[in-house]
Amino acid sequence: MNTVRNTLAAEAASAEERATTAPGRMHRSTSGSRGASQVYTIRMPVDRLEEIRRAAHELGEQPSALMRRWVLERLDAEKSLSPDAGLQDLRRSLTEALRIVDGIDDQRPA
Repeated sequence: MNTVRNTLAAEAASAEERATTAPGRMHRSTSGSRGASQVYTIRMPVDRLEEIRRAAHELGEQPSALMRRWVLERLDAEKSLSPDAGLQDLRRSLTEALRIVDGIDDQRPA
């Protein structure tokens, strides 16, 4: 019984010492500068997953890391758009739609 207690005490002391040292190469730090993260599951068509796997392989990344990077890049791009960018797109679409409607109206027999 003493052997188990001694082993546990030694392990606890060792863990306390390691807690104050920087993580080694093979150790993942749980308190990184990236902040908290959460796992989120999405459904992907199987054929598109194969495309992602190929792209990740060509870039030397894991597929999950590539997908995460793409999503974060897209979110950053959306944030960087000016507030009027969406309004400008809407105006262009409406102008184009009105041009089409006018063209249809001009073709109608009087």
